[in-house]
Amino acid sequence: MTVRQRIKDDSVESFLKAASQRWKDAEVLRKADRRLAAVYLFGYSTEMVVKAAYFAAFNRSVGQSLNTPITENDRKKAVGEHMILGVPVKPSGHDIAGWAQLLVAKRRALLVPYAQIFGIQLVGEAQRIQNHWRETLRYHSLSIYCAELREVRSAALWFRKNRQHIMR
Repeated sequence: MTVRQRIKDDSVESFLKAASQRWKDAEVLRKADRRLAAVYLFGYSTEMVVKAAYFAAFNRSVGQSLNTPITENDRKKAVGEHMILGVPVKPSGHDIAGWAQLLVAKRRALLVPYAQIFGIQLVGEAQRIQNHWRETLRYHSLSIYCAELREVRSAALWFRKNRQHIMR
C-alpha cells in the first residue's frame, strides 16, 4: 500500500496527532541547527492545533465526534463565516493568526468563549508565529536568524503547553 493510500481523512484527532509529531520533528531539526525547517514545522504544528480546536468546538456544538472527517468544504465554510463572526479579514488556508481569530470568535458565537485575556493571548501568540512563518517557506532557501527561531519556538511552545485549555 502506498503512502497516499494510507492517508486517512483529516479530523480533530488526526490534526492533534500530527501536531505532536511535527513538534518532535521540529525539535530534532532545531537541535541540528536546521532553522528554516524547524520554523516551518513549528508553524505547521501550531496551525494544526488551532484548526483542531476550531473544528472540535464546532463538532461538539453539533454532536459530532473528534473523528468526524474534516473536508475541504468544511474548511471553506469555516473561513466563509469570518464576517458573521466579526473577523474582519478572511483567513487564508494556512493563516495561523486568522484561524486563531476565527477560533476565538467561533467559541464566542457558540457561547463557550475563552476568558478574554486567554483569547487575546492565543491570537497574539499565533501572530508571533505568523510574523516569521508562511507555508511557502518550503519553496525558499533563506537564512533564519536564531532570534526568529527562538520567537517562533516560544510561541509554538505556548500552544503546546496550553493545548488542553485551547481544546476544551
